[in-house]
Amino acid sequence: PECYKDVPEKDLRKLLPTETLDRLLARSLEQAVSAAADLWACPTPNCPMRVALEDGELARFQCTLCNKTSCLRCGRQPYHRGMTCEDVAQRLNLKGKKAKQDKENEEMLAQWMTETGTKQCPTCRTGVTKQNLDKQGTQYAECHKMCCRNCKTKFCFKCLSVLSDSFTCGCTINAHGFIDPSSGKR
Repeated sequence: PECYKDVPEKDLRKLLPTETLDRLLARSLEQAVSAAADLWACPTPNCPMRVALEDGELARFQCTLCNKTSCLRCGRQPYHRGMTCEDVAQRLNLKGKKAKQDKENEEMLAQWMTETGTKQCPTCRTGVTKQNLDKQGTQYAECHKMCCRNCKTKFCFKCLSVLSDSFTCGCTINAHGFIDPSSGKR
């Protein structure tokens, strides 16, 4: 339990039941997809297809597993030929009460994030908070150096700059380090 070394997949296959290993691998894949800006999941529920989409490339996607045509950017099925994602969203917003409720929920979430000082990871957009919600804006309560639990991006909570071994934004002193959110170790 004290060892935090990576275990090779071949060793995990010897130790874990197949069902458990499959769940771990699926979760690992989902984290990788959500952390990568150019990887997209098929919008069909429970479809395991993943695809890379480059900047400027048409988002129309014909899935070879579920055989549905959709837009990778907004998830609409069937694909909205001749319209932008924004046009389709605006059109649907005018039609449905659900869209109004979704917008209200998004506004409430944005308001909560503003009130609590919650930020979003600059890579995967996951909500990130410090332990002390009342003093998130000050370094005196907690350090600004953060490590996203979802994609492991190291970033500054104050200015949202992505940090690396060769770049620091200067919002937190260099003596401060990162705490692994999974293990709790520095």
